[in-house]
Amino acid sequence: MNSNLKAAIRSAVQRTRHLLMQETREQLESVFGLRKNGTFEDVENLPQVQGDAEKQNTLLQLLHFIGEENKSGLTRPQAVEKLIKETSFTWLNRLVAFKMMEALKIIRAPIHKGSDSNGFKFYLAEHEDDLRLYESGEVEEAYRHYLLWQCGEIARRDHLEVLFNPNDLASHLFPRPRALKQLLGMLNDEALADAWQQEETIGWVYQYFIEEDKDAVFEKIYHEKKKMDLRDIPKATQI
Repeated sequence: MNSNLKAAIRSAVQRTRHLLMQETREQLESVFGLRKNGTFEDVENLPQVQGDAEKQNTLLQLLHFIGEENKSGLTRPQAVEKLIKETSFTWLNRLVAFKMMEALKIIRAPIHKGSDSNGFKFYLAEHEDDLRLYESGEVEEAYRHYLLWQCGEIARRDHLEVLFNPNDLASHLFPRPRALKQLLGMLNDEALADAWQQEETIGWVYQYFIEEDKDAVFEKIYHEKKKMDLRDIPKATQI
């Protein structure tokens, strides 16, 4: 892989990482009332959660996650940051995997043209409920269902449940339409076209995603003379 392509991947990862973390943080606070200090808004003040069984279930999962991480030794703010980074890393990896699979023709293109992708059109032909959503103007909702369905298919077929579990907390924090459109625009950039058929791309995505966190840890070690705490490194770096 040449240096220009590596630079393009690095730039894309940095931008998508920032966008995903911002989107996750805003969604947690504005939809589910999870503040950065790890406390929750009263459910009475969460109109998007009231009357929505799926979001109510997500809120329960969030309460459980923060509580369990707090019991394990993280502060509540640390637990929130861990959740944001893990969710962002999961979605970036899923979308990158989709790009690589569609480039290698392992699956029908799910994100090359967003909600106009061939894979989505074939899916609608076989899923009447989502076809009705699509035809009624709920295109983004039908497309969300499709991408989560695709995750489930990959998890089942390729035994990749850890990354592609369509029912995990990251899946319930699916990027909202505006953020998703921006993300797909970044990944569909022609400057990255050659990356999707190269196996080493996923490794560079991993390295560039954790780059900022590693720099922060090294800053503590060498400049602030602080003892390294593994909790400062996102889960992704400890694989």
